[in-house]
Amino acid sequence: MLACARPDGTATSAELGPNLPYHDLAHFVVERAFGLSDGFFGNIARGYTPAQLSDKHVIRTLGVEPYRAEILARALGSLHTGACSPEQFDDLVNAELASLGLPRMLIAPALREALLTVFEEYLTTYQSLRDGDSMTLWFNAVVSGESRSNPSLERP
Repeated sequence: MLACARPDGTATSAELGPNLPYHDLAHFVVERAFGLSDGFFGNIARGYTPAQLSDKHVIRTLGVEPYRAEILARALGSLHTGACSPEQFDDLVNAELASLGLPRMLIAPALREALLTVFEEYLTTYQSLRDGDSMTLWFNAVVSGESRSNPSLERP
């Protein structure tokens, strides 16, 4: 389960199914690293639910940053699984950005490796959770001034 506490005291949650939430953790890593406060977790902090952020009609109203976050999260997942090599990472990201008319990103090899390292550390931590345990992560996003979203991933 993904449970998020918002800065205003409200909360939202979603069942992630029986599999490890790779994609949500990838979003967390890239959105923090690139300061994407309008990505998935920033929009959760603003009051959207995970279900709303899975709706293409809602996503279209949110501007370009959620697309950038999605592209980076998918690419990080591909890097982790070996579906793309480290040398292909930038090309994968930039091909998708170009298809949406978004500007190219130059991602230094050291940053790419740091993203993968942090992502794999989170995956290892999550995999080590036992039933009923949770993993709490802090996502700092700016929402009408200072704000913080507290996503928690729990093993079902």
